[in-house]
Amino acid sequence: MSIRIDVSGFGQLAASIGRYNNQMKQRVKDTVDNTTTDIQSQAKAEANVDTGDMRRKIEKKPTVSSGGTIRGSVQSLAEYTVHVNYGHMVRAGQIFYDKRSKSFKRVKRTRFIPGSYFFTRAVTKGKNEFAREIGKALRYDG
Repeated sequence: MSIRIDVSGFGQLAASIGRYNNQMKQRVKDTVDNTTTDIQSQAKAEANVDTGDMRRKIEKKPTVSSGGTIRGSVQSLAEYTVHVNYGHMVRAGQIFYDKRSKSFKRVKRTRFIPGSYFFTRAVTKGKNEFAREIGKALRYDG
């Protein structure tokens, strides 16, 4: 008893898989790029604006593909972004500039200044959008 399996057109199948793989990588890279652009746009739109420095320093790094990893990132280079996003403490006696009176004053009591969570909201929305869009990108069109 024996069995014989003949496969014809294997070269064509391999070429199709290679083409599909390249298309898939590009779709995933485009999805990552679009998501990071959306996160950057929303973070900039919701950022608290005093001088505009924090908004200007929200940057998107170019999407990079190396090996099996595709990486996109958004960062804020203003060192105080974390304090604005998550909140911070001010201590009694600390000096601050009061914009209304246009003079320096001292904090009267120690208290917590709540964060605005603008960056956190942008990232959360971006994650949800990415989960939805990556499903579309991975569907095979034939």
